[in-house]
Amino acid sequence: MCTFFLPNPFLNAEQKLQSPDWSRLSLWNELRGRYLGETVPQPIPEDDTVRSTQLASAETREIDGPDGLEPTRYGDWERKGRAIDF
Repeated sequence: MCTFFLPNPFLNAEQKLQSPDWSRLSLWNELRGRYLGETVPQPIPEDDTVRSTQLASAETREIDGPDGLEPTRYGDWERKGRAIDF
């Protein structure tokens, strides 16, 4: 959920405007198009996607994790049957 504060088209910093300035709501049109699916999303280039997954797999690993398969997934607790609060 997001909250956006958009400029009021009926007021400026000093007083009430004679006619609404609808150009101040151009941000609204852009946001509405993006979040309601009215515009086509910009695809991520393929080389960036492949590179980011390679970096994530190479740099991340679990420290002091379970040996072998994940015990909560495969129905066995590795630490002598004790449930450990994650």
